[in-house]
Amino acid sequence: MPELFVRGRATYSANLNPANPVGTIQSIEYTLRSLDKLAAEQQSRVARAEKELVDYQAQADRPFEHEDRLRLLLVRQSELNSQLDLDEGDQQAADSAPEINEDLDRDKIAAAAVPSPSDVAKMAEAYMRAAGTAIREMPILQRTPPETGSVTGRTVAKDDWHVAVATAANRFIVVEATTLSRDIQIGERLSLLFSKGRASIDNDRGLER
Repeated sequence: MPELFVRGRATYSANLNPANPVGTIQSIEYTLRSLDKLAAEQQSRVARAEKELVDYQAQADRPFEHEDRLRLLLVRQSELNSQLDLDEGDQQAADSAPEINEDLDRDKIAAAAVPSPSDVAKMAEAYMRAAGTAIREMPILQRTPPETGSVTGRTVAKDDWHVAVATAANRFIVVEATTLSRDIQIGERLSLLFSKGRASIDNDRGLER
C-alpha cells in the first residue's frame, strides 16, 4: 500500500484508506490538528533538556568528594597485592596470554574476511539519498526481513555476501546474497520469497530493471 505524507516546511505521516476516501481526509485533518500539540511537546522537551544540561554542568564542575578515600584505598590495594603475590600471578597470566591472543587474532581475521551487513546498509542509505528515491526530510530505516512471506523492492546496494533491497521510499532490508542463486544488479527490481528467514528469488513473478 502506498505511504501518505503531508508536506509543508516539514513532512508528516498520515494513513491512506483506499476503501474510504473520507477516512483518508480525516487522517490528514487529524495530522494537521496534532501539529500544535506536537510543537508544545517539543518545546517542553527542549526546556527539560536545557534544565538537565545546567544540572549536569554543575555536577561536572564539582570535585569528587571521596577522592582522598579513594587514594588511600588504592594504596591499600597495592599493599595487599604485594602481600598475596597477586602481582606475580598477574605476570604469569600475562606470560600465557600470547598463545590465547594468537587464537583470538586468527578468529578476528576470519571474521573480518566477511563484511558486516552494516556496511551494505550504509551503502544503501547513501545510494537512496544520492538517487533521490528517499524523502529528504525523513530518516531512512533498515527493517528486519520477514520470517515468511514475500517482499518486492529494488536493489540499492550489494557486496559478495549481502544485498540491500528498498521496499519503500525510506525503508530497506538486507538479505544474504548466497541464497539468491544468481548475481543481482543495482537498480534491479526483485520479488523475494522468505522461508524461515532465508530469502530466495520468486521467479514466477518476473523481474524488471
